[in-house]
Amino acid sequence: MRVALIGGGTAGHLAPGVAVAEALQAVGPDAELLLVAANRDLDHQLLDGSDWPHCFIDAEPFPYRLELGLLTAALAMVRARRQAHDHLRAFGPDVTIGTGGYVALAGVPAAHRLGCPIVLHAPDALPDRASRSLARLADLVTLGYASAQAYFPRCRTVHTGVPIRRAVLAPTRAEGLARLGLAGDRRTLVVMGGSQGAQRLNEAVAAALPRLLERGDLQVLHLTGTRQFEAVHAATAGFGPEAGYHPVAYLGEMGLVLAAADLVVSRAGANSTAEIMARGVPAVLVPYPHAGGHQRLNALPFAEAGAAVMVGNEELDGERLVSLVAELLGDPARLAAMQAQCVAMGRPQAAEEVARLALQLAADPKANSALRGN
Repeated sequence: MRVALIGGGTAGHLAPGVAVAEALQAVGPDAELLLVAANRDLDHQLLDGSDWPHCFIDAEPFPYRLELGLLTAALAMVRARRQAHDHLRAFGPDVTIGTGGYVALAGVPAAHRLGCPIVLHAPDALPDRASRSLARLADLVTLGYASAQAYFPRCRTVHTGVPIRRAVLAPTRAEGLARLGLAGDRRTLVVMGGSQGAQRLNEAVAAALPRLLERGDLQVLHLTGTRQFEAVHAATAGFGPEAGYHPVAYLGEMGLVLAAADLVVSRAGANSTAEIMARGVPAVLVPYPHAGGHQRLNALPFAEAGAAVMVGNEELDGERLVSLVAELLGDPARLAAMQAQCVAMGRPQAAEEVARLALQLAADPKANSALRGN
């Protein structure tokens, strides 16, 4: 059985593919795999040197507005689809799994032209443009959020949750603290804005840092994003590990980060939110306000259930961050209730379910295709 997994450009699209690849090795140990990702730094960082068979295509993200970058992305898409077609034709997949984003927009049509059955994974509550466009080619759409089914009325859908890598679920708190060089006698606040960083979160940390660290019982692990690390470093000069502040541009070992965390402040990407819930970490979710507002819809069910606190992007500043940390860490009963609700809503077996459904489709594509639209 040969399975192609197509998605990348951001950790939110690449990590679920890696998670399903791990699950496929357990569910179908004889499966041959090929991961198709973007020819970009993040994808190379995650895949180069790994044991996963992989290749890269020159896809570029499409801007949300009419601008010159739209033409550049369109020309790159033509080239990327040709590259994806060549890679897939050489590999000969029995089933293809697309995880959304502009890499899937290049690769999934190529798989469809080759007559390959397709599973499309839509991780967000509001599916991205690529997933909505590609749904007509899919034999099955797996959903990160049950509410997303409304966007695929003519497709066979299954709510699986968002696939999570095993390395996210495995580490203990002691391992996380030791591997990240954190103190065992302080509580850990993690602030993260995704692989590219979040300016609003970074500015709030810089403003709040003196008051957060003067507590004496707290340490801050700050994932600044690769693009903003130097700016954050300059804004927080004078604070370092000895004071309890640990700034890092990017960490691929999210399991260690979440294992060490007592409280997380994060954007509400589908992947990050799923990992936070599966690890049972109380969270303050600050949705990215653009890109159609999909992150607000990602955060909303968890906020409504009491697993997280949702704060608008414009509402977060240094003062609000200090207040939230004091309020939540000062209420052990509330933290325990949030943690329990996180665990109840998490779906740590999502990767195994997507893998099983893909192998079923590959084993009998005609029978499964007949279900499309039901």
